[in-house]
Parts: sequence; structure tokens; C-alpha cells
Amino acid sequence: MNNRVTSDVGPKFSLVYTNIYVGMPERDDHGGGGGGGGAWDRPITPQECRLRDMTYFAPVFVDIEYPQGSKRTKRARVMLARLPTMLRSNRCMLSGKSEA
Repeated sequence: MNNRVTSDVGPKFSLVYTNIYVGMPERDDHGGGGGGGGAWDRPITPQECRLRDMTYFAPVFVDIEYPQGSKRTKRARVMLARLPTMLRSNRCMLSGKSEA
């Protein structure tokens, strides 16, 4: 399993992914963008994305550990990427709903 990222600059520095998960499509109402600074707090529908000319995506989050001085620092729920979501997939708001 490839869960460790090492640095070419400093061989003692490595970043370890302890958990990787895909969230549900949500809207960032606080302008955090992709840096994780905003609050992911409101579900968004494919129709709303279409009307606002946005990509319907689900955030990919990771929990990481890395050395900081003499101790290992842990950070939870760091946004790594945005994954376009296919309609009616298990991450879509329309999953399990009728055609109507």
C-alpha cells in the first residue's frame, strides 16, 4: 500500500496518509475554495451546479501525519482533491431516488 510520501530534499521528512475518504458533494458557502479553509456545510444538487455553472464534485479528504521537530503531528480531514461526481453514483444526491 502506498501511503507514505518521502521528500527528495530531506530524507527524514515523510508524510503518511492514515485515512483517505471521499465526501458527499457539498457547497462551500464561506469561500474556502480548495485549501480547506472554508466550511463544507451544505449539500448541493446537480441542478444547482448546472444553474450556477459549477462542477458537481465531491471532496477527497485525507488524514495525515508528519514530523514537526521531535514529534509527529496529525491533521485530520485535509482536502486533497475534488472528484467530479457521476449522476446517480453512490456519492450523488440523486442516488436511490426515483426518476421523478
